[in-house]
Amino acid sequence: EGHVYPKCSDIKTVALLAAALLIVRFLFEMLIAEPIGKWCGLIHYTIKNPAGPNKKLEALIAKTKKPTKEQIKEAAKLADMEIREVEVWIRRKLREITPSQLTKFKETLWRFMFYTSIFTYGFHTMWNQDYLWNTMLCWVGFPSLTWAVKDSLYYYYMISGAFYLSLLFSQFTDTKRKDFWEMFLHHIATLALIGGSWMGGGYRMGSIILFIHDVADVFLEAGKLAVYQKKTALANTFFGLFTLSFFTTRIVYYPCVVITSSLF
Repeated sequence: EGHVYPKCSDIKTVALLAAALLIVRFLFEMLIAEPIGKWCGLIHYTIKNPAGPNKKLEALIAKTKKPTKEQIKEAAKLADMEIREVEVWIRRKLREITPSQLTKFKETLWRFMFYTSIFTYGFHTMWNQDYLWNTMLCWVGFPSLTWAVKDSLYYYYMISGAFYLSLLFSQFTDTKRKDFWEMFLHHIATLALIGGSWMGGGYRMGSIILFIHDVADVFLEAGKLAVYQKKTALANTFFGLFTLSFFTTRIVYYPCVVITSSLF
């Protein structure tokens, strides 16, 4: 009683929770995040003079967002336009395709709320677990005696897996970033590790890794929110806390304690 056992149908549970998170995110951004962003003074861009279609210039923008003078000159010849006209078109087009600060704010606020919530839940769930304080206990009876999982850890795993699965799909509609494919691979690797540790009876170590990785993400997203509001001092404070927590949990504790305990 109060325990569950890993099973293949958990994949279906994660998928359903991921779909639910996408719906909750949509409603959160529309009904909560956007009003908060507007209250903070952020707005969507108003396009008064759209760039208009131009396949040759669009091919240039697809290649680079910061074309050189030589590229602009060559594009002007291909498009049969003046260099000045090409420069104006590029500025207008970049403004059209660049997400507004309000859009970025909404996406970041969602991640901040999730990381804060899941870290709080993880703190409540993990704090009294003896293996959090002595990671060698993660391997006592492994794997034959580690199959029974407490309900609280079951939900921790399912929700965490669902979140990363939702990110795997939502990043195709989110603000495009330079590390798009790196993050895509990161989400796949994270899901593989979550799934592997869950089905392989390594949930004790897996839950510790989830817990210590959530700490820094809270401060990172908080810092981004401050940046979008142009609150430099507050942003620097959060980024300082992010650096400290990242170094402590991922550079020191993770390799020196977590990984070391698995090398017995």
